[in-house]
Amino acid sequence: MKLIERDSESKLLKRQFWLTSTKSGRMTLVTGPRFSGKTTMVVGSLRDDLLFYIDAGSRAEAMIVASCRDEIRKATGESVSRSVNDYRKLFDYFMYLGSKFTFSLVIDNFQEFRKKDPGFYDYVRDSWTRSRRSGHVNLVLICANQAAAEAIFTKDDAPLHEIPDQDIHIGNLGIRQLKEVLLEAYPGCTNEDLLALYMVTGGSCRLVSSLLEGNFCSKESIIDRLFSPDAGFIEEGEILLDRILGKNSEMYRSILQLIANGVDSQPEIEEKLAGAITGGHLAKLETDYELIAKSRPILAGSKSRNVVKYEITDLFLWLWLKYITPFQTLLLTTGPEPLKTNMLSDFSAHAKQVLVRYFMHKFVEENGIRRLGGEWASKKDKSGLPDADIVAFAPRGNKAMVCDVEYSLDKFKKEPFLEKVDSLRNGALKGYDVDARLFCVADM
Repeated sequence: MKLIERDSESKLLKRQFWLTSTKSGRMTLVTGPRFSGKTTMVVGSLRDDLLFYIDAGSRAEAMIVASCRDEIRKATGESVSRSVNDYRKLFDYFMYLGSKFTFSLVIDNFQEFRKKDPGFYDYVRDSWTRSRRSGHVNLVLICANQAAAEAIFTKDDAPLHEIPDQDIHIGNLGIRQLKEVLLEAYPGCTNEDLLALYMVTGGSCRLVSSLLEGNFCSKESIIDRLFSPDAGFIEEGEILLDRILGKNSEMYRSILQLIANGVDSQPEIEEKLAGAITGGHLAKLETDYELIAKSRPILAGSKSRNVVKYEITDLFLWLWLKYITPFQTLLLTTGPEPLKTNMLSDFSAHAKQVLVRYFMHKFVEENGIRRLGGEWASKKDKSGLPDADIVAFAPRGNKAMVCDVEYSLDKFKKEPFLEKVDSLRNGALKGYDVDARLFCVADM
């Protein structure tokens, strides 16, 4: 299966290695969302030459360092003293090794040192600055958190500000690419199959690959696989949250659970949590952990928190929080079948929400929309008009599109929607050429 074309990024990495071998050390920063294929692309591009790989988020420091000592000995014949027993000494040793060999050193989940040893970044800067000119180390640093990458590399006071020689960003599969890989794997696919693939994976390379390479390509087989005990999806969300939030994270998990189930404003969340103050937790979930995103009505001028909504950014995690983790007891006592039945009974409602994200994604990718979002009223609004799922502005001119998105066309309420469009045309969108549109699965 052709997963995703990373030719340009792979060529950049190979060029970095060539420059390392012919001149001196090079540093490359690779960023992108979780499961976007960063590690696969990096290791696949560099594995034909000497390569050392460290996952800073995988095991205890002592175990990782000991494993690296063994790998160095096996690959180069160099005997590494047991006094090299922490990350700093290990990094220094790799810099020394670069004076004798040309190799790539890949440090994955580089953002994890913010928790393990924040001073490590300053140490890397100093050690790298001293050693890079006299050595041949192709250093590749992978970050799975954009906010962390900015704090480490981009901001003016960042410890590694302007140190990398090359930046590479790897994104999830776009709509066009997702269609391509599904069509290649399953030429007879339908829009329902595409919707299920998008709903479960959100374009994540690792999850898409897991499904399509196993020939789970139809809507039915994708959903069956999601709830299959041997597929790993049932445990995936827990592993992900443990890695990001840690074990003592009950408040964060409670907030995520509420947002996944539609309790999506701060006042509503705090009401459900018996008045707990959640502003700091919401801010960290949004900026530090990048698990949620905050949105306002696209046409709203008010900054009242009553009109601010939060959403889970990762489509798989949203699905897991909504249909798997709340039913762990049921899962243990009766197995996954009731969980799947529950999801299928709610499929049309969840599918509508996912379709809104799909079409927003599609509009940006294919139509060059300059600005788009939903439009909804505060809880105090008495107009009774429905929300507008999407309001999109053309890249040029005073043109706007107001869209209703439905999974089932029989759910479309034409008259209230047109009344909403007229109210916007005569109000916030006055002076715009407004096009009213309905989108459904057939338009994917």
